[in-house]
Amino acid sequence: MPVVTINGPVGSGAKEIGSELARLLGADYVDRLILAEAAKKMRATVAALVEKEERPITLKDRLARSFQRMLERSALTGTGADPFFGVGVDAMMTAYYPEAAREEPIASAQELNDLLFFQTVSGVIKDIAKAGNVVIVGRGSNIILRNMIQAFHVGLVADWATRVRTIQGREHLDEKAAERFVLSTEKARANFYRLFLKVELDNPKQYHMVLNTQLLDFPVAARVAAQAAKAYQEQVDRERKE
Repeated sequence: MPVVTINGPVGSGAKEIGSELARLLGADYVDRLILAEAAKKMRATVAALVEKEERPITLKDRLARSFQRMLERSALTGTGADPFFGVGVDAMMTAYYPEAAREEPIASAQELNDLLFFQTVSGVIKDIAKAGNVVIVGRGSNIILRNMIQAFHVGLVADWATRVRTIQGREHLDEKAAERFVLSTEKARANFYRLFLKVELDNPKQYHMVLNTQLLDFPVAARVAAQAAKAYQEQVDRERKE
């Protein structure tokens, strides 16, 4: 059962390719907004979703249960629950890397809460990946899952014009606003990698394959990634049997 991560510069098409790739593979699709939704609703709905209903476990159930486990671990270690449902949720998951737009080291309590939430989200991504059959977009998921042999990591690249056009269409912005969006978001993304992941941004060695979405349209890129992911899964299965 495939586990695929997709990461790349803002506007390179990770969201569009990820959703199509999940459809082609018959897999669940996880991005930052789905994680945010699960985090925000988890306290009120996890029991109803998981404990009281006798039905197959869905992706939302799995996300909620993972957040619940992480929250309980936090409470047991004395850190409390508030960081997971205050500013940290919006800052870490529903916006584009704003917590990493600064250059200076983490110092304040709120920044530490953001780090704690990042660690929680990392744990949730690992939990979801263990079940397999999932496409995970963004948040350095290739780094978080780099020790997971069966995970297949896809990197994206694209020129400036392609990325700006993608953001114009996705965010409904004019060209100038889209350019500002890409610049500010990519700066924050680079700092996010530096502060939380401690790795070089978009190093091609961090991926099994890199696709150029300046030259490949999104549906073609998704089909190429799907074929490669299936072939890689066959390789992993074969090596396990040897």
